[in-house]
Amino acid sequence: MHSKSYCTVLLEKNKHHLNKCHHITGRVHAIRESGAKLIFYDLRGEGVKIQVMANAKLYESEEKFAVDTAKLRRGDIIGCIGNPGKTKKGELSIVPQRMKLLSPCLHMLPHLHFGLKDKVQHCRCFIHSHLLTHSHHGAEFFLRS
Repeated sequence: MHSKSYCTVLLEKNKHHLNKCHHITGRVHAIRESGAKLIFYDLRGEGVKIQVMANAKLYESEEKFAVDTAKLRRGDIIGCIGNPGKTKKGELSIVPQRMKLLSPCLHMLPHLHFGLKDKVQHCRCFIHSHLLTHSHHGAEFFLRS
């Protein structure tokens, strides 16, 4: 996921480039629903965070929107094809025309705020889950390798 090209092109808030279509992939770290037809996903990958603003009106069809969004959970790796833009708050986002589940997450990721409650599970999979949820620590491993 490379968002540097988006940053240079988009300067205005609450605007989307309908003539540009981009493909992105990433791991879903958060899902926020704002009604039945508007869902926000936070995707992270390669140390970059981007928001997916899934809107049923701008999707291929509303039926496919309901089917595709029902499959997605936290921790899944998804692919999106859509138009880049910025939200009202100025956050970099993509408005998908299509989304696809590439790889489901079989074990739920720990929440960023609450973490793992079970101490045995915490010790068993601490490094793996910690690196998935805290990408800045993964950069240290990357630099040392």
